[in-house]
Amino acid sequence: MWSAGRRAAPGLFLAERLDDGVLVAATADLSGEPIVWLGDLAASAFGADEGEAELGAPRIRLGAVTPRVEVVWAVDARVAHLECTFPCRPVGQRTFENETLDPRVQLESTDTGGVARLRPYPGLPSITVRFNGDVALEGTATWENGLVVLDRDGPAGTEDRFSPGTFVVRLPDGARSLRMSVEVDAELAEALPGPSGPAPQAAGTPTDRERLLDILSAPGLALEAAWTPDQIAGWIEAHAARARLALGGPGERATDDSALWLGRSCQLLLRNLRGSWGPLTYRGLVEDCFVPAIRSLVDAALEAGPVDGAPGPDEPTATDQPGAPRFRGTARWYETLGSSGVGGREAVAADAVAVEAAALLHQLLIFDEQLSRMVADGPRAELAAGRALSSRRWFQRAFWLPTPRRLADLEVDRVDPIGGAALAMRAGMLVAASLEGAPLDQIQRQAVVNASDQRLLTPLGLRSVDRADRGFRQDSAADRAVWPWLLGLHAEAAIRAFGRDHGRLEFQETLLSAIDGAPEAWLEDEEGGVTPTGDLSFPPARGESVRAFRLLSEILGEDQG
Repeated sequence: MWSAGRRAAPGLFLAERLDDGVLVAATADLSGEPIVWLGDLAASAFGADEGEAELGAPRIRLGAVTPRVEVVWAVDARVAHLECTFPCRPVGQRTFENETLDPRVQLESTDTGGVARLRPYPGLPSITVRFNGDVALEGTATWENGLVVLDRDGPAGTEDRFSPGTFVVRLPDGARSLRMSVEVDAELAEALPGPSGPAPQAAGTPTDRERLLDILSAPGLALEAAWTPDQIAGWIEAHAARARLALGGPGERATDDSALWLGRSCQLLLRNLRGSWGPLTYRGLVEDCFVPAIRSLVDAALEAGPVDGAPGPDEPTATDQPGAPRFRGTARWYETLGSSGVGGREAVAADAVAVEAAALLHQLLIFDEQLSRMVADGPRAELAAGRALSSRRWFQRAFWLPTPRRLADLEVDRVDPIGGAALAMRAGMLVAASLEGAPLDQIQRQAVVNASDQRLLTPLGLRSVDRADRGFRQDSAADRAVWPWLLGLHAEAAIRAFGRDHGRLEFQETLLSAIDGAPEAWLEDEEGGVTPTGDLSFPPARGESVRAFRLLSEILGEDQG
């Protein structure tokens, strides 16, 4: 029998259901050790005629604030039998020495169902098991001593397990689900750090690369770890302060585009995690955290003052391209990651906005409008909507290529298109197509994804630049790079472009397997061979894998429903 637990960080409460039915929950409670609270779990149900009823596949929900795991089965039955054991051992280790075990179980009835309270292990917190029906206990408590515990690599030692007996749950009339939750009477040991290690405010001054890694990773890893509202707020506060510094003051250009990526991550965090928060918590986060942070970024990006002098007579004004002058010549994401040896500064972008920065800026303005409407700030919402519309019009003029029906890499009117720098086919256009608020219509989204599929997509990831492009440089690591983490954005772009196309969805799911265990990037040689480069464990790849698989699962699940 398998038994496993996962610990991503101190204080993290995790659950995992393995194929043989073992459920494991862990919480850092005792001196920072993650403890397994729930072991083997078996459930059966019986209808009104006392015949066995079918149980649906269990769904697992995790507690984000208190150590809790909830298991829910779809069922049409009157009575359910649940048997479980409580190992209470450190994850991946043998059990504690259980010398004085207490088998007593206290049963209670509440308005919402039955409750069982027990504390089998003296010196450790008590355990509360809740059900959505009246509960009774049949059989006698048993101890299973010296059980051999296996993990995926083989035997991991032995442990004791306590079984209080069989919980008999009488479900209320009309119930369509069987619910069981196991709670531990203890708080989480500490707040989780960010996905790339400690939160920025606790780790000194992170490098630009470390900041960007954390920003790119957060949307997916926050989903995986079920970040609490306090974690979200602390993470945003720390990154927003540093992003404002990177934007510079009036008349200055931003040093990088991290503020724009931060806006994307904040929007994804709010959208993907709001279902786990109550309405009051959600509104409080929007008003006290998201609104101030996003407005500060927008206001800093649009702060008055010419950038490198006043606009020329033929140059569009700031009204026509809100915030764009501040991002001309800023470091692109792969240039900021260049300390790994993959990227590097590009001279060609010295006086132009890159396509992904332009699209992310448009997305930031749309997010500002959405947040303003959430807090009923009509004047700010109308102002943001006008800015977003101007930004969209400018984007279409500056980047859309009617022939060959794709996006330019840089502002065409700022770079000599004959030289090929603006017209290069790079992965930035796919970033633009993946955004919820992309300044593209549906047909344009499809054209960008199709162009990427034809010239940039490989089984291992997305190329930085089309190898057939006249500006491609074989001696450049940045040009030869294939990025696995971009497959998550490719999946999102394809979903937004083509909707519920099952053939394409299955294709995307197959592609995403290339992210798992992949390095930061692969370098292609002239013969088509690849060599790993950069970090061998790349946080954005893990984060985008989690996020993209969740997105695909939601769509496929809705179709099946």
